[in-house]
Amino acid sequence: MGLPQASMDRDKAMKLWVVERSEYAKEQMILANAPLVSYILKTLKMDLGDEDLFSVGIVGLVKAVNTFDFDKGYHFATYASQVIRNELLMYIRKKRIQPAISLDEPCRFDNGDEVMYADIISDGKRFEDDIESSLFMANMLNRLKGKEKEAVTMFYYYDMKQDEIAKQMSVSQSYVSRLLKSAFAKCKAC
Repeated sequence: MGLPQASMDRDKAMKLWVVERSEYAKEQMILANAPLVSYILKTLKMDLGDEDLFSVGIVGLVKAVNTFDFDKGYHFATYASQVIRNELLMYIRKKRIQPAISLDEPCRFDNGDEVMYADIISDGKRFEDDIESSLFMANMLNRLKGKEKEAVTMFYYYDMKQDEIAKQMSVSQSYVSRLLKSAFAKCKAC
């Protein structure tokens, strides 16, 4: 990418880093081993031109330089390759955690219908409330008969207004109001 060239090869940079541990020696270690980042990107089949990925790889290389133990007898390139690889994979995993879709986007079904993703995801509390309401309504309807049952059914299950129910039942709106009040009074008494 856009890094300057190292003024020494890998071996000389390594010897300098072992002896000096200076900022210059560290910089030369990083610059001399920067091609290792491109190699790891290539082995992971990642975009070599992606500057973000290259930067993450360089962060891994810096970590490798800072934590490499020369006394263990490993080659630096072997150790650094694994650190760079892990840094890149961790970055990719974190990126995947972000939602791929917005909850405000519509979900399209084969039949042409559209529903927002937020509407599909169940809300546990709302689900419990809906179940409770359904059980209450089923219990209430079992206790009612005739026009009261019909009015309550239209009011709750079909979400109709009192004037709409009145038209459907061919009665006045005030009669529907009395039917609903009577139905609720019977259910409260139980």
